[in-house]
Amino acid sequence: MNLSPISGKEEGVIDDKGRLSVKKATRDALVTPEQGRETFCLMVDHRGVVVAMHLATRNIMWREVQEADPFNDAYSEYSAMLFEYHYEDRKFDKEGRMIVPLELREREGFKLRGPVILKGAGTRLEIWPPEELKKYEEDPLNSGKERRERMKALRAAMKEAV
Repeated sequence: MNLSPISGKEEGVIDDKGRLSVKKATRDALVTPEQGRETFCLMVDHRGVVVAMHLATRNIMWREVQEADPFNDAYSEYSAMLFEYHYEDRKFDKEGRMIVPLELREREGFKLRGPVILKGAGTRLEIWPPEELKKYEEDPLNSGKERRERMKALRAAMKEAV
């Protein structure tokens, strides 16, 4: 499958109803109509950032989880962290807006309300509170480090047990 890259950086606003306008080029890159689906998914990545992503990318992660031993404790913890905040089959409305569910907007740590930064990251569109993105860009290797390291260790332990 040939996916278009999601690129660029722009400002956006999440309104009180969770609606977020996304430019057409980004919307077109995010959905995969050649599969007959005009949808994408929303989830929290390994750094704790809310991301919209191609279903094809999410499916790669899901296949890896499916190949693991479901009785392995690392499998249980890793898949729970990966899919705890996961919303599939998301669509854009007629005005080009996505709805960011309240559960994703009001999580511990990253609060998504009002102004946000939309940052293209290849197969994902990252949705950042401006102050969190600034902290991340100042020290990317330590931003979200605890969550990243935990997920990395769990993923490695899950794959080892296969």
